[in-house]
Amino acid sequence: MEWIKVEDKLPELNVSFSHGFRWESERVLVATEYGIDIACFYSDEGQTRFWWWLTRRGEELPVTHWMLLPKRPYATI
Repeated sequence: MEWIKVEDKLPELNVSFSHGFRWESERVLVATEYGIDIACFYSDEGQTRFWWWLTRRGEELPVTHWMLLPKRPYATI
């Protein structure tokens, strides 16, 4: 997997009703000038001009790059 610039492409949005009606992506790995984190990309009414990135802790981030998270390994017993 490679980093994707937010100017080149944004994560795919899906309709979410968890916090009212809005569009959100799955969780992705994001890079900022401060480091790396996991966040979701959000948009009101599916309009990319009103978008933001939010971590699980509720912090907004100035994201420069993102990539899909790898699939989780499952333990075999």
